[in-house]
Parts: sequence; structure tokens; C-alpha cells
Amino acid sequence: MKKCAIISLFLLLNFNSFSQKCDCTSNFKWLKDTFEKNDAGFEYILKKKGQLTYNYLNQDISNRAQATNDFTICKSLMEEWLRFFRKYHLSISLSDSLNKLENIKYVDDLNKSIANISKSTFDSHEKFIIDDDKWNLYLKNLDITSVEGVWSSPPYTIGIIKDENIYKGFVISAPGTPFRKGDLKLKLTKTNLGYTGMTYTKDFKLVNGTQARYDYIGPNNLYVGTLSLKRITPTYQDPIELADYKNSIYSDKPYLVKLSDETAYFLIPSFDITQKKVIDSVIFNNENILSSAKNLIIDIRRNRGGSDYSYENLLPFIHTSPIRSVGVEYKSTPLNNEAMLMIANDTLFNRQTREWYKKSYDNLQKNIGEYILLTNKPVTIDAINIKSKAPLHIAILTDNSTGSSAEQFVLDAKQSSKVKIYGKPTLGSLDISNMNSTKSPSGEFILRYGTSKSLRIPEYQVDDIGLMPDVYLDSTIPDYLWVEFAKSKLEKL
Repeated sequence: MKKCAIISLFLLLNFNSFSQKCDCTSNFKWLKDTFEKNDAGFEYILKKKGQLTYNYLNQDISNRAQATNDFTICKSLMEEWLRFFRKYHLSISLSDSLNKLENIKYVDDLNKSIANISKSTFDSHEKFIIDDDKWNLYLKNLDITSVEGVWSSPPYTIGIIKDENIYKGFVISAPGTPFRKGDLKLKLTKTNLGYTGMTYTKDFKLVNGTQARYDYIGPNNLYVGTLSLKRITPTYQDPIELADYKNSIYSDKPYLVKLSDETAYFLIPSFDITQKKVIDSVIFNNENILSSAKNLIIDIRRNRGGSDYSYENLLPFIHTSPIRSVGVEYKSTPLNNEAMLMIANDTLFNRQTREWYKKSYDNLQKNIGEYILLTNKPVTIDAINIKSKAPLHIAILTDNSTGSSAEQFVLDAKQSSKVKIYGKPTLGSLDISNMNSTKSPSGEFILRYGTSKSLRIPEYQVDDIGLMPDVYLDSTIPDYLWVEFAKSKLEKL
């Protein structure tokens, strides 16, 4: 009886949660008011894009907010409004509890959609039918490494075959789904730089313009949108370099290893302040390698930033002269200043740093509503205690997800005559920074935004553009070969 009562209560709670309505008008008003008062980039973008354009946006979003009481739709509207200002260092999200319930609702709605699929939808869905014997013979005769073959992404087993100029992914088996043998699950089109794709959802809806990545981590892996596929047949021998690359993409901790007598490799997945002691420990425990290696590769791909303090003890091995830094202005508001006070009390930072934040908090509190330059100088020149024994040549690897403090690290490192950047443009999330978060009065939404603005802009914009590499690694060079590419270049110097 107790078990039945608990289940009934759970179902009742979920039913009530699903029927809960979102007051999107009030939530949007809170977002707009909070962002205008506190975000350090608001006035900058408003001046750049104009009041009339902004007024039109507000009216459009406001009208659509009045027409919905759905949390997910309301969140999408607020995300659209935020994109007017920039892509990164700002976000709106559902509270954790509400997000879980919305996910349950999504699955429930999807299951209802699947249950209501008409026979005509099943019958008209595109198919690729091939006799099993012919398919097996075709697989045996594949003599070149390609995307064709049998792939697995549970519960789907998918065959991919080239049909004229399209690679068609047809279902071999898909237990627990409405897909039948021969139904198309995906399509791929080869381009000069790889593949583009399209997929079908569980309820047979087409998702077009899907990113597809083949040979990203070797020829036995394929990514199409949210589908992660592993090759079943024919399998190919993974390149030697792939094992090291897989270690790097699955590691959430920094590590340093020797690649050869001349070259060392330093992976730093994050500059989060919680990682500072770990990064410092790797540097301290491997100082003999850092001081003796002729070349150093620093891999900050997928590093979304954190704190500039996290990399301060690496700079003496990189730099050849003092670092010139352009300052930032902090927008002083009661909400923003509370974030400054929190850092002043955070023991993850050293005593000197905490004292600086407390002093800065006091200064900001005296200047509410103003933009304050806490360093007192627009440009500071920081002397670095340069190591006498350090690598002569340094390559820093960046990609499209290298952001925030990792981009500041790139700006700092580029001032050294020993450093070159290899890879792709960075994320572009630096000009408006020092993130803060706040919850809506309803408790349903969480807003994250920036509290500081760089004095580099508008002359040197990074946001939404990124930092360009010195050596661009195009898409014909697989990600797992970047380290070897940089190593070969460095060892020829």
C-alpha cells in the first residue's frame, strides 16, 4: 500500500508540475530590468546598435511573451533577446528542479508524439532497402577508409552506404523505437572540408543542417548532431597518435609529459580557480622537464576559462619580457558588488588576492552606478620573474571552444617572442567578463551575465570573433594530429 501511495504521489506531483504555468511576461520584465541595470556590456551594445532597434526587439519579445505560458518557449524567447547583445558570457536557464520537470515533460510529449504517428507517416518515410546478402558482399568489397559501413549508437544499428552523391544511413535494427528496418535515420553530404548531415528524431521529424564529424577521433567514430556512432564493420586500425588524443579529451585534470627528447606536452583542460592548485602542482613536480625541454606544447583546446590566477605560475616559463595588460572597468551595482565580496571571502584565492577584492568592493560601493577602473591605470605592465632555464619555442593549441580566461592566457602569452598559436580561432568570450548569476523572483530562471568591460573595445574586439591563430590548422588535419603537427614544426626550428 505504501509503495502504491508513493507512486501515486509522484504521478500527482508530476501532473501538477506539467500543469504549472509560466508567467512569461513577468519573467521577461525581470530579465530586461536586471540585465539593463547590471550587465557591463549593455550600454556598449545599445550605443552600437541603436535605441530604435532595441525598442523594436523589446516590443517583439514582449508580444510573444504575452502569448505563451510554456517555460521552454519562454526560455527560448529570453535567449533570443540576450543574443542581441552577444553570444557568450551571458545565459538564461531554468532552475534545476524546474529543468528536471521540463525534461520529464519533453519525454512525455515525445512519447505521445510517437504514439500518434500515423500509418501514412510510417509508410511515406524515406527508406533504403538492400538485400542482406548484397549488403554483406558490399561491405567485404570496401577497399578504402570511408564513412560507409555498419555503425552503432544504441539502440540504433545503422548501415551507411553511398547512394549517388548522398551517404544514406538506414536502420538495420532499432529496438524500442518506431524505426523499422530500412528506415532512414540520417543522411550525409561530403564537402571539401568534411561532411554536413541531417537526422530524423524518434517521431520522424527532420533535423536539417546538422554538423557531422568523421575522423574526429579516428576512422572508427562518427558524430552526427546528437548521435555518437561507433563503427562495427569494417573496423580500421586506429592511428598511433589517437591513444594520446583520447587521453587528452577525456581528462579533466592537467598533466605534463615528454613527447621526445626535445619536446614536452602540457594539457590544461580548465583554468577554473578550483584547478589552480592542481596546475601549480603539475608545474612544480615537472619543473625539471619544463627547464630542460627545448620545445613546449600547451594544449588549451576545450578550455572554457575560469580565473587568470590559475595560470600565473606558468608565465615565467613562457615569457621573454614584462606583460602589458589593458584594464577592465567594473560596473558598480549592489548585485555586482556582492559577487566581488563573495570572492573576497573565498579561501580558494590567496590572502593577497582576497584583500584586493575586499578593497575593490569598498571602492565600488562608494561609486554605485559608475564604471570603475580598479587598477587606477588603463594599462598595467607586470614584470615577470622569467626563468633562466625554460623552453625556447612554445606552441599553444586553441580551438573554437577556447574561451574566457583561456583567451586572456592567449593574449598574455602572445606577447612572448617564443610563442606561436596553432589551431583555430578561439570562442570569442572575453570583452565582457567576470560573470555573476542571479535567480528570478519566481525562482524559475537563473540569469548569468558579465560585470566588467575591457578597455580594448571597440578597437580590439574579441567577443563573437575570437583570437586568430598564428598557424591555422584547417579541417583536413584531424584534431588528433594537431599535437604531432605542432611537434614536427617546433623540432625543425
